[in-house]
Amino acid sequence: RYFDYLDLLVGIEQKRLREWTIANLNEFVEKYPTDERNDRIVLWKAQTFMLDNKKKEAEVSFAQMSELFPESKFMPEALYSRGELLTEKLGKHQEAVDVLHEMVDKYPENEFAPQAQFKLGQILEKRTKDYQSALNAYGVLVNNYPDYYQVYDAYWALAKINKDYLFPF
Repeated sequence: RYFDYLDLLVGIEQKRLREWTIANLNEFVEKYPTDERNDRIVLWKAQTFMLDNKKKEAEVSFAQMSELFPESKFMPEALYSRGELLTEKLGKHQEAVDVLHEMVDKYPENEFAPQAQFKLGQILEKRTKDYQSALNAYGVLVNNYPDYYQVYDAYWALAKINKDYLFPF
């Protein structure tokens, strides 16, 4: 029941409840340190910190997730979210690339894999300006996830990179 209560609390996403949510998540882990659902609790904590714009705390929670629960079924989501946090909020683009590569390499069939692959292309193209690697990332998306909704954006990015940066005639 307590876990279901936390699930509901996390889903509310009210700014004024976030500190209380974090306190309740911490309390659950303290009360039930060996509960098999603690991986989900740590992920919820990281996501709640992200919503509250507590970037460093979110990063610590995502790192805990990787350290404590490397075999968790929630690891793909945690890696994807961590990659987004690193690039969008912390400006650690190369770290984000490494985390997203890890996610796609370990979990290529996961629902977050195409998103991670597209995000990789965007970071490499727009943040690190590594155009050759961006081409590779977008190419993997097009070849491995042809039904992904942003595949046409990937084609567009491939054409743009080739035209503007690699073969500017």
